[in-house]
Amino acid sequence: MKTHLFFLILLFWVTVLQAKKMFPEYGNLDLRNECKMKKGRCKIYCSEFEYRIAYCIRPGVHCCL
Repeated sequence: MKTHLFFLILLFWVTVLQAKKMFPEYGNLDLRNECKMKKGRCKIYCSEFEYRIAYCIRPGVHCCL
């Protein structure tokens, strides 16, 4: 059982922690300024006449053009 725990921790270290070192900006993506530059608005729901192009600050808020 101790060997399984050791390999589980090793697998976590090799996959997740190394990916955070390689891509630290992933997960901290904020596209509010890009949305404003394209004259869009950050809203929870886009109307039927608007296009959703990206997420603004979190996955529930969309940039609507």
